[in-house]
Amino acid sequence: MASRSTGGSTIVGKEHARSVARELQLERSASRPVLFHGPTMLPLLRDGDGLEIVPVRAEEIQLGDIVVYREQDKYPTRRVVGFNPARTEFFIQADYTPARLFCIPATALLGRVEARLRDGKRLHRTSVRWRWAAWSASYRKNFLKIFRRYTRGR
Repeated sequence: MASRSTGGSTIVGKEHARSVARELQLERSASRPVLFHGPTMLPLLRDGDGLEIVPVRAEEIQLGDIVVYREQDKYPTRRVVGFNPARTEFFIQADYTPARLFCIPATALLGRVEARLRDGKRLHRTSVRWRWAAWSASYRKNFLKIFRRYTRGR
């Protein structure tokens, strides 16, 4: 982080200022949803969906939750598929590409996605459709392994 002091006030570098601004936008996402980009969380989240994100403590994160975290100057959105007992590290993956597993420190977590906004409709994380997506995403990887093993023998 580039910063310099000028008589009692600190001037922060542009990149750090952008990072702080993005994190503040996440905190205010209930009143101004953050736009989701990319195919990583298909089919539940699509490019252009609005997301309501709330800051949460690591202890509040559950398996299947969708979280936003800090990775250098980006803010990826992925599903929690595991964590260590102390909840200092979380294992996350994308719904669309479940083969890639990431491990992130709890300090990188910025918040949990509470709702998706699309076409004027709000889908909350406690809804049946949302929970079905979480369940199917968690079992997709195992299903694909079994399917490949079964079809290889034919």
